[in-house]
Amino acid sequence: MSRFFARTLLCSFALLTACAGRGEDAILQNRSPSVLLTSYAIANGMAEHGMIARILQHRSSKADIARLIAIDHNTWQLIRQAAYSPTDHNFCLADEGIAQILDYATPVPQPAGKPVSAVSKSGSP
Repeated sequence: MSRFFARTLLCSFALLTACAGRGEDAILQNRSPSVLLTSYAIANGMAEHGMIARILQHRSSKADIARLIAIDHNTWQLIRQAAYSPTDHNFCLADEGIAQILDYATPVPQPAGKPVSAVSKSGSP
């Protein structure tokens, strides 16, 4: 469970990093390609686990598997491009590829939140 939590935490950090790069934020303009590689490795492992789970449950088709392989290949190419030519545009394309890979990850059930009606208008519970 702790390995999964660590991967989820790192993946969340990578996604937050990608979200921060959408604006004019200077944080991501100076990041190294190793951040993309780490994000890719985590996302890839999560997607493979999700695909294997779907295969074992007979909820996956050959087309699903082929699509994941194609997305994985294209994302790897985008990461290489960002490493060789580190522009904001190339990093955004690589981030989008990683997000597509994460679509294949096993969804993690979220804890039940408080109902909207239980929260006061001031925002405090």
